[in-house]
Amino acid sequence: MQLGRFQIDLLNDGVMRFDGGAFFGVVPKALWERLMAPDERNRVTVNLNCALIRAGGKTILVDTGVGTKHPEKRRGIFAMAAGNLPDQLRQRGIEPEEIDYVVLSHLHFDHAGGATHYTGTKELRTTFPRAQHLVQRADWEEATSPNERNAAGYFEEDIEPLRSNRQLELLDGDTEVLPGVWCRRTGGHTAGHQIVVLEVDGRSACFFGDLIPTVHHLPLPYSQGYDLYPIELLDQKRRLLDQAVREQWLVVFDHETEHPAGYLERSGQGRLQLRPVDL
Repeated sequence: MQLGRFQIDLLNDGVMRFDGGAFFGVVPKALWERLMAPDERNRVTVNLNCALIRAGGKTILVDTGVGTKHPEKRRGIFAMAAGNLPDQLRQRGIEPEEIDYVVLSHLHFDHAGGATHYTGTKELRTTFPRAQHLVQRADWEEATSPNERNAAGYFEEDIEPLRSNRQLELLDGDTEVLPGVWCRRTGGHTAGHQIVVLEVDGRSACFFGDLIPTVHHLPLPYSQGYDLYPIELLDQKRRLLDQAVREQWLVVFDHETEHPAGYLERSGQGRLQLRPVDL
């Protein structure tokens, strides 16, 4: 899809499954299972959506999916079927070596795992060897010094090579990476969670990360048990959704399986609904 000077392509690293209760937080199962049917282990299937943005000779990747290097036990727990991102790029004429920037919404393994991989000789390498990886400083500090509450979401092999290879750039709050390409810190899901907002010719696009992972999380009370700062998330979500409707943003959802992108509208009853588009 073309948005002004930006070419936007939706990519998909694959799918995995999350515990449905954790994915919907305080929402009772009797409600959320009508939206996403769980399997026999109470897990719901989610996409690992990423985005490729091209403009002015630069290529930007938003999130990297879960990748391929996770051990068998972890892959089984989450039913990971992933690692498609490099091939998805090649199908669009882009080699991993051609990516200039990787914006990581946050450093949980389902968003940052694809940033590194093991070679055939079991050497750990960065997947996008020329790219600077843009992470909020608060998120890096939380991921590299986790506590008992959040430690399960981070793995050193996902992120340490970014620092050791000098491919890590830490941001302190809202930052314009390139003209019209903004990383905006929201917090909420993690301390330094960020979204990507494109602004061009009076139009905007927003990549929500885990602030709003699917269309089913549009209602304000529908958030995740994984959210570390739920009140901050609620405030940000309310503000951004109002702005997205008012200014007719193109919005993209990281974990949505059916309609990952579109425009938000309010029904006659004031409910948010998505008018889907293909990217």
